[in-house]
Amino acid sequence: MTGVRGHTAGLKQPPEDVADGHDFTAEPGWAQAYAARSAATAAVWSDPRAWTGETSMTGGGPMPAGLVGGIVLGEWLLHGWDLAVATGQTLTVDDELAGVLYEDVAGKAETARKYHVFGPEVGVPETAPLFDRVLGLAGRDPLWKPGD
Repeated sequence: MTGVRGHTAGLKQPPEDVADGHDFTAEPGWAQAYAARSAATAAVWSDPRAWTGETSMTGGGPMPAGLVGGIVLGEWLLHGWDLAVATGQTLTVDDELAGVLYEDVAGKAETARKYHVFGPEVGVPETAPLFDRVLGLAGRDPLWKPGD
């Protein structure tokens, strides 16, 4: 859903009308369509103008574009890590991108915990890689493996 609505939000266009619970994986060629939409969404949010002003991912009204961009980034990287680890893979995030995500997560972590978007903070040493510290701040244990 983030790829569909995140794309139009970055363009400052009205959100696409996609029913909640729509199963994109039931559509033929869903993986290729998702990859193409994700690349297009990343390109849109790579433009600094996408991060300015207001936009919306839902019909609930406008929000600061930076907040929406942070949601899109967090959805990709945090849930990307979730999926990678759960399937025995590794997600590598460079420090520049991890730094952007850290600033976003740090700015909303307490509110996100209040609304159960993030779990309790997981302690991660200051000497750990920056992305591991982001994971801990978002309530994830960077050392977690399936079966733990």
